[in-house]
Amino acid sequence: MARPRKTKAQYYIEYEHIIEEIENGTPYRTIKRIYGVGVSTVQRLHKKFF
Repeated sequence: MARPRKTKAQYYIEYEHIIEEIENGTPYRTIKRIYGVGVSTVQRLHKKFF
């Protein structure tokens, strides 16, 4: 059985601060360093929400 996909609301709850940083135009690598996530995660969130 496959793992269920997260909804947009679940992503927003989990990554709220990162999404706000993307909105403000903070560089991906800076977000990565501050929040301890990968650049690919930041790119994925950017693609999903913008």
